[in-house]
Amino acid sequence: MPNRQLEVAIQALSTLATLPPDESLPLSVLAPQLGVSLSYLEALFMALRQGRLVDSQRGPGGGYRLALEPEAISLAAVAQALGLHTLTGQREPRGEPPAATMEHLAVDRLMGLLERDALRVLAPRRLSELLNQEEGRSALVTA
Repeated sequence: MPNRQLEVAIQALSTLATLPPDESLPLSVLAPQLGVSLSYLEALFMALRQGRLVDSQRGPGGGYRLALEPEAISLAAVAQALGLHTLTGQREPRGEPPAATMEHLAVDRLMGLLERDALRVLAPRRLSELLNQEEGRSALVTA
C-alpha cells in the first residue's frame, strides 16, 4: 500500500492534469481540496519541482502546473521524486540499519526487494491512466 505522501502527490498531480493548458493552480486552493495543510503540500511540491514533474509560476495568477504531459509521468517517477520508499513510507536512508542484527538485516533486505518490485510495477503506469477523460473527472482505471 503506498504511503499517504505518495497518495496525496498523485491526487494533486491528477488535479493539475485536468487544468487547461497554460493555467496553473495555487497550492492554497489545492490544499483544502485534498484535505491537507498548505505547509504539507508545499513540502511535497518542493520535491515534485526538484524532480521536474511540476513547474511553478509566481505572481498574480501563479501556482503550479505539470511540467510534462500526463502520459510522460510515471507513478514510479513520482515516488522517486518524493524520495519515498514506496511500501514503508520511510524517508531515512536504507543502507544503515540502526542495529546490525541478523533479523534486522533480513527484514531490511526483504523491504528493499519489495520496494524495488513496487517501483517496477509503478514504472509503466502513467498519470494519464488515472484520469478518466470521458467523464471529465479523476478516477482510477482498473489494470
